[in-house]
Amino acid sequence: MARLVSLIVLTVLIVFLGITFFQVIAPFLLPLFLAGVVALLCQPMFRYFLTRTNDKTHWAAGLTTAAILAIIFVPLATGTVIATAELYTFAQKRLEPAQWKPAYGKFRERFDADEIIDSVYDSFSPPPTDKDQLAEWETRRDRFHEQVETNIRANTKAALNRVAERTMGFAASTFGIVGRIVSGVIGGLMFIIGLFYFLADGPVLLAATRELIPVNQDYQQQLLHRFNKVIRAVVLATFAAALGQGVATAAVLYFFVGHFFLLSIVCTLTAMVPLIGTWLVWAPVAIWLAADGHWGSALFVTAYGTIFIGTLDNIIRTYVLHSDAKLHPLLAFVSVLGGLQAMGLWGIFVGPTVASCLHALIKIFNTELKAFSEEKFANIKAKTASDMTHNTIPPDMAGEEKTPPPATPEQPESKPPKKRPAKRRRKR
Repeated sequence: MARLVSLIVLTVLIVFLGITFFQVIAPFLLPLFLAGVVALLCQPMFRYFLTRTNDKTHWAAGLTTAAILAIIFVPLATGTVIATAELYTFAQKRLEPAQWKPAYGKFRERFDADEIIDSVYDSFSPPPTDKDQLAEWETRRDRFHEQVETNIRANTKAALNRVAERTMGFAASTFGIVGRIVSGVIGGLMFIIGLFYFLADGPVLLAATRELIPVNQDYQQQLLHRFNKVIRAVVLATFAAALGQGVATAAVLYFFVGHFFLLSIVCTLTAMVPLIGTWLVWAPVAIWLAADGHWGSALFVTAYGTIFIGTLDNIIRTYVLHSDAKLHPLLAFVSVLGGLQAMGLWGIFVGPTVASCLHALIKIFNTELKAFSEEKFANIKAKTASDMTHNTIPPDMAGEEKTPPPATPEQPESKPPKKRPAKRRRKR
């Protein structure tokens, strides 16, 4: 009884402290999860540095962490700077007189801008009746046209400059240089620290955690193996689908607007989010082509982006998840979208991982339940057979030895009594 009370008290304390501890680490679960995923994916690099440092785990973990950060941030920073420079060059070329004049002329023809400007000018200054004054009025009206064109050009240039500045501001906020909020900085630091310790002390932490879990070691190994396969499959599927969509979209849009590198980066980044996708890039291009009068090109870009690009995403993602993680295509699709809605961008990784691990746990539970049922049924069957044997088979037929009766002491043989001779009667 005392042991039962002790177990109940310990269970209550563990639950209370566990809930409190979860609330403490809840803001850092996603950075730690991402750090664990990256540490799992970068094990070959860690083993390489481990051999180079003579099995010094902390040195190897530090070098691996620095290399991973360089691999992530250096290309991202370089690509952002190059993309911003190309955007600025694109804006400057569009504002040059050689390209601005034809574009502005098409705009005036398309939307009848001359009539609109003339009506606005006439409302403020109606044309005179005198011929001498009419020539001067037409000169002022031409100057007004030039002023309107100059204002439109200046406003367009200012808008493009603001877009470029905001792009640079977004890049700066991404790297924590300008505009980073405190939670983002802390999340980044937690990611770096977690990545280092997962690399350095990963096996020790894993062994300690496995000892605390009251589950068979074989089942734990199955779960770890499943988790490893799913994480690799999800990461590979996400990046492969995003890269394929980005390159395919940029290759077609290059023939209409140019700037292949800029479009590749933007399309790849937008393709990593399933609900956004590359339509955020090709749809404005199609609208611009339609407004410019190229209806055939606009319809081709729309059909290409809707049919081919959307199908390419589903094909690549479904194929990788089905072949590597052994997830059904419907389950993979639902888990990705559900994780995205519940957890944001990280839900792309968390959703399929949770679904696959849950599937593995259900299989383990079914295995244990079948083994328990078979064992219980075998015990019941053996007990029933034993009872039937004792109740139906007699002891002498069952091979049991018959106990002999107790021995009695030998008695002496009784002799028959001697007959006395008959007496003869005397004759008188």
